[in-house]
Amino acid sequence: MKKILAAVLAVAMSLSMASVAFATNTAVIKESDSGVIDPSKDYFTAEEGKLLTSYPSKTEFDVEDYQIYTKKSDDMVFKFKVKSGEKLRADVVDGKVSVSAKRESNNVYKITIKPKYGVRDFELKKWKVELDVGNSIYFIKGKGAYSDTQNVSSGDRLTVRDSKMGADDGSTGSIFEFDEVLDEETRIRCHDYVDVLFKGNYGTDKENMRVDDGEIAEVSKFFGDSDLDFYDFIGTPKFATKVKVVIDGDKNAVLYEYDKKTGDLTRVDANYESDGWAFTTKNLGTYVLAEEDYEAGNAKAE
Repeated sequence: MKKILAAVLAVAMSLSMASVAFATNTAVIKESDSGVIDPSKDYFTAEEGKLLTSYPSKTEFDVEDYQIYTKKSDDMVFKFKVKSGEKLRADVVDGKVSVSAKRESNNVYKITIKPKYGVRDFELKKWKVELDVGNSIYFIKGKGAYSDTQNVSSGDRLTVRDSKMGADDGSTGSIFEFDEVLDEETRIRCHDYVDVLFKGNYGTDKENMRVDDGEIAEVSKFFGDSDLDFYDFIGTPKFATKVKVVIDGDKNAVLYEYDKKTGDLTRVDANYESDGWAFTTKNLGTYVLAEEDYEAGNAKAE
C-alpha cells in the first residue's frame, strides 16, 4: 500500500506542476470510499488497489505507468458514474486488450479491461480504451505485455514469479533479458522441478522462461496408463549458446521431447545427475518424463 500511496503522491506532484498551464481543467486525485469514477467531482480511483491517474484534460485518463499482464490476469477493474438514465459504451481503440461495461445500478457501470498479450509479447505495448458516455468521450490508456521482465546478471539465482502490483525491484515475471556475458554459472528456476543453467554470451535477447506442467491429452493417450510429468516451455526459448536443463525425477524414468506441431515424441539424450535428468540444448520445448521406456513415435498419428 505504501508503494501505491507513493505513486499517488508522485502523480499529484506532476499534476500540480501541470496546473499552471491547465488551471481550469486539471483533475485532482482524491481517495474515494465508493471506488467510483465521477468526472463531475474530478476524482477517480480503482478497486483492489489498482490505481488510475489523471491527465490534464478531464476527458483523458492517462495510465501510461500502469502495466497490465496477461499471465497474472492483471485486469484493470473500476467503476464509472454516469448521470441518471445515461448509457455507457466501451470499445477498444488500440492494443491487445478487451473491455466490458456492466451496469451495476441506474448510474454506475463496472468497467473491466483484460490484457490479452501472448507468450512472446515481451515488450510493453500501448493500449487504449474509449468510453462513450452521453455527449462525452473518455479515454483510458496504459501499457501491457505477457509478463514483467527480469534482468539476468552473471552468477544470479533467479526464479519465475508472477508480477505483483507495485513491484519495482525487478524480481517478478517470466520474461528474462540477457544483456551481458555470463562468466559465472547463472540459474533460472523455471518450475519447482525444472532449472536452466547459463554460462556464456547470450546477447541482448529476451525470452519467456515460463514452464507449464498441464497434461497434454494426446501424449497421455499415447503412453497409456504410464505415470507422466509434463514440462512445457510455452515461450519456446531459443539461444545462440547452449544452456543446461535439469529436470528433477526418478533415475528409472525416461525423458522425452514432444513436438507440439508434428506430434513426434523422441527420447532425450540426458544424463542422470544427483536428483534430475540433465541435457544441453539451444532450443527449449516440451518435455515428458515417463515411468517406463517406450518406443518413440507420433502421438497425433497414433
